[in-house]
Amino acid sequence: MNKLYFFLLILFVTVQSGFGQEKIQLDLAEEYRKGVAFMQANQYEKAVDHIFECQRANPDDLDYALKLAYCYTKLGNYKDAKYSYQSVLQKDSLNINALTNLGGVYEKEYNYRAAQEYYLRLLEIDSTNSYFYKQNGFIAVKNNQVLAAIGYFSEAHRYNPKDLVAISELSKLYLRVEAIAIADEIIERGYQQDSTNLKILYAKADIKRVQKKYPEIITTIERAMVQGDTLLYYQKMLASAYLQTKAYDESLFHLTQIISKRQASEYTHYHMAVALEAQGKLEESIKHYDLAIELGISENIPVYYKNLAKLYVDTKALRAAITAYKEAYEYSGKPEHLFQIARNSDLYYKDKKIALRYYKKYLATKHAAYRSYAKERVAQLKEIIHFQVKS
Repeated sequence: MNKLYFFLLILFVTVQSGFGQEKIQLDLAEEYRKGVAFMQANQYEKAVDHIFECQRANPDDLDYALKLAYCYTKLGNYKDAKYSYQSVLQKDSLNINALTNLGGVYEKEYNYRAAQEYYLRLLEIDSTNSYFYKQNGFIAVKNNQVLAAIGYFSEAHRYNPKDLVAISELSKLYLRVEAIAIADEIIERGYQQDSTNLKILYAKADIKRVQKKYPEIITTIERAMVQGDTLLYYQKMLASAYLQTKAYDESLFHLTQIISKRQASEYTHYHMAVALEAQGKLEESIKHYDLAIELGISENIPVYYKNLAKLYVDTKALRAAITAYKEAYEYSGKPEHLFQIARNSDLYYKDKKIALRYYKKYLATKHAAYRSYAKERVAQLKEIIHFQVKS
């Protein structure tokens, strides 16, 4: 009886143990299903709870570790993400998923040197993969390795000639090293493939700006804007191109839009002033020159003052013109501004000693352009002043 009891007890325990193992396996599958479902719903915190249980039950399963690392990355928990990806690489040093995403994590941390290490290992695995070359190209740009970046993007383009991103980046890099003709040739390949791609259009506009091909700048940026895109930088470029082609109404339309968005710079007001001056709207032009000067931080300040002074001369505001020429000279030190101060002082002030002083100051610079006139006028003013004193 005791032997029978013992046998039944052993049988019961064995059966129960088997049922328990089956239940654990079913629970593991359910945990995994829930984890993946939460990942697909972008609920990464909940996904981690379930995927972590799966990994704890089976720490050698690389799929669990990769999914866990992905969730950590999405949650901004880069420390645990790196740990999970590195644990995968310890078991499988050629795991492309881990290498790619670990490089991406280091990139997010701005640790570009570390990211480059993992991206280079991808090329060691497959030296014909255009995507791997492209990733190395991007990281080389961030590491300021311009020539290396050109090499990587060139290979990416060679293995995948239809990759418009590689084409765009390659053209920008050649533009950066002032290989304008090559940059232009490459971007045209992309433009022929897709003349509506914004990256291609903007890269093309940048090249045409350097080439000073203003009609092509207009065509290219207008094509981008037709799609509803109004990037401020390129709208400013468009306004400038219209100005260069003397399409003043079109230029003013875009400049006015930029000002209405409260995004005007000194250059916006300067271009407004030039366009308005060309249309004969001198008072409005003066206002925008003043605004350009008020916002001005560039080396163009003396140009603004010089143009403003000319407008004041045209409107017979000679005293204001003299002040503007003095500011232009203060910023630039150019002798021609001294001459203009002398000439306008000559016209404005009854006291000719003021003009005489500036004419002499101009002649002392040895500037040649107005030298003959200035010397002759100095002689005349001395005579005028002499008779004024005698009388």
